[in-house]
Amino acid sequence: MKVLSCYYDLRYVDVTWSTADVMFQQILPDQLNNTINEGWIHKDIGFDLAGLIYLTPNANLNSGTSLFNLKPEEEKNFLLYGLQSEKECYNKQKSNIKNYKKQLENNNNKFYEKTRFQNLYNRLIVYDSNEYHKANNLYAGKNVGDRLTLVFFINGINSTKTKYPIERIKDYENYDTAINYRIDFLKNENT
Repeated sequence: MKVLSCYYDLRYVDVTWSTADVMFQQILPDQLNNTINEGWIHKDIGFDLAGLIYLTPNANLNSGTSLFNLKPEEEKNFLLYGLQSEKECYNKQKSNIKNYKKQLENNNNKFYEKTRFQNLYNRLIVYDSNEYHKANNLYAGKNVGDRLTLVFFINGINSTKTKYPIERIKDYENYDTAINYRIDFLKNENT
């Protein structure tokens, strides 16, 4: 409910959801400060919201998470999960390391970073699951252990009085008008 309160005023709106999946994710680094410790930029398809809580005390701040946009020149050619060879190469154990690095770089170079979250112990981040994102570094730091997070996904969000914020944004005809009306109202109120 705390997460959903960022999107809805729960004093006035009843909110439900169909599923919420929560799991611990422990990631072992492959080699210290090596490029293969960089995560793959991807989406968490099939959910409304995704998020995580960082659970490694004193972790390397650079082992957080970033959100990305696809570069405009890549939009036409980019498949849902990248090229087929990249998809097959996602699992390091099934591929040689040279090929893995090449495919990782090929995938991640199609994007530009727009937001970066540092790995601060007990920090919660939440984002639309359709946002491209990745772990910036799987190496949490010397003598701190593995990169541990509590990952969650929420799906089927519904409310009694208002649309889910993502749907409001897609509702250009009504929502944009309401925003413009509110801006005009505030301008007039302050003059």
